[in-house]
Amino acid sequence: MRKPLDTLKKIGKLSAATTLSLFLGTQTASAQQQVQDVSAENSLTSILGVVNQLPTYLKGVANMAATFLASDDQSTDPVNWSTNWTNEQTWLSGLSTDALNNQANQLTLQQSLLSSFFGAANIAAATPQNINDLSFTTLLGQPLLSPDPRSGVNASLNYLTNVSSLGISYPIPGAGWRGSQQAQKNYIQFYNTVTAVQTYNAYVLSGLYEDSQTLSNDNSLQSQLIMQSSNPDWFTSVITNDLGWVLRQILLFTSQSYILMDQLLHTQKQMLATLAMTNTLLVANSGFQANTLISKAQGGTNPS
Repeated sequence: MRKPLDTLKKIGKLSAATTLSLFLGTQTASAQQQVQDVSAENSLTSILGVVNQLPTYLKGVANMAATFLASDDQSTDPVNWSTNWTNEQTWLSGLSTDALNNQANQLTLQQSLLSSFFGAANIAAATPQNINDLSFTTLLGQPLLSPDPRSGVNASLNYLTNVSSLGISYPIPGAGWRGSQQAQKNYIQFYNTVTAVQTYNAYVLSGLYEDSQTLSNDNSLQSQLIMQSSNPDWFTSVITNDLGWVLRQILLFTSQSYILMDQLLHTQKQMLATLAMTNTLLVANSGFQANTLISKAQGGTNPS
């Protein structure tokens, strides 16, 4: 049986431990609160520092807005923009006018060139009758014979067939040919290569045919865009609006880029078509080689 004195000692030790724990806990919480207070004070100081700078920032926004709204002033313009704007307008208008005139003059020139090539008398007599199938002007919406003397004929599609070399065909390799295996193999390789090139030509040049179907509308839209981007009235409306000179310069270069890109696109299409037509000429000039290979593959001695 425990003595009352021992029990009292244990109770006293427990009470002292509890009191010490409470004291230490209070000190820790107080220290944490102090840290939080310091952090909050620092954050508030930073925010107030930024707020104090707002007038400076707002003044900068006002200056930027004033720049956008400012009219051209040669006395304060560091690049003499008023004079440069007039010069740029003149240059751009000249480029766009030349581009449109060159397209029209090029088409007109074709009529004269083709009259000399086919003969004016032959064209008048519709000789040959399929002359529209042979002239590129058909795809430009200006066939040499209008109306076409033939009925139910798609001259544009016929021109595509001719220019892509699809009108040139070679015999399909036959299983009963009597030439050597090597001779037959050579002709099969030749036939496969030529046919593959011909179908590629047709694909590339079919773009010209598709363009011809919407040529009138496309030319009209392109002309309107070019005229709009170089019209003096458009320049006047831009320069008198409340825009900064930087924005006006961007609009100007955008207009210039459209005209130059339009010309570049036409040039690239013509270069691609020219390369495809070179393939066509190579196919057309391969007839003698084909006859030689066919004769050997069929077991003959004299090429026809």
